[in-house]
Amino acid sequence: MLLSLLLNFSLEGLLAFLLLLPALLFSLSAHEYAHGYAAFKQGDSFAKNTGRLTLNPFKHIDPIGFICMLLVGFGWAKPVPIVPGNFRNGRKSMLIVSLAGVLTNLFLAFFALNLWYFLIVIFKVPMFSPTTVFGSLVISKGYMGVLEQFLYYFVTINLTLCVFNLIPIPPLDGYKVVREFFCTWKNQRTFDTIERYGTIILLIVLISGFGGGIISTVSDAIFKGFNVLLNLVYNLA
Repeated sequence: MLLSLLLNFSLEGLLAFLLLLPALLFSLSAHEYAHGYAAFKQGDSFAKNTGRLTLNPFKHIDPIGFICMLLVGFGWAKPVPIVPGNFRNGRKSMLIVSLAGVLTNLFLAFFALNLWYFLIVIFKVPMFSPTTVFGSLVISKGYMGVLEQFLYYFVTINLTLCVFNLIPIPPLDGYKVVREFFCTWKNQRTFDTIERYGTIILLIVLISGFGGGIISTVSDAIFKGFNVLLNLVYNLA
């Protein structure tokens, strides 16, 4: 966790923190920017008009979500404001906007891992193995080692954000998708109750460790799938 890297101070821990923090802030900002951009393309310019169509992390940080990231390793950013009534295609537009963030994180993870494989071929650097986002990584000396560790954090952070945000609990994207498919006038009150206590439910799931285990398992599975694909592309199998 970010906080543990600072509390257990060491030069390696400080380096890890300095690499992990910008990777985390950019990944969170890219996630929220994707929501805003998708909403804008679907006819809603509210996010743009309120200054949220930006990669500036200070526009997207949610205090509670960021503290959770420091303490338990998982968190969230401040949701980009949208006005569904402005969408051109109703439910279809809402689904596109809801999934834009997780698909962006998935793309960023694949892009960074693809860059990693390129470095393997060109510079013969070693390959890291899948683990959780705050796992330890022994790096080689020099700038290639620093780049190696940054890519490691960048890939795992984006995979974690992708899977984490698919959890069907408000205010996460997975809940918004479920709501679009299953919310009707008959069960509207149930969904309203879930939304009222969504943050508390999410905190319980995270603190219990149950959610973390699922996120880690699914993230590692995606990582291994990317590895198989890139091994074929780069003929490293």
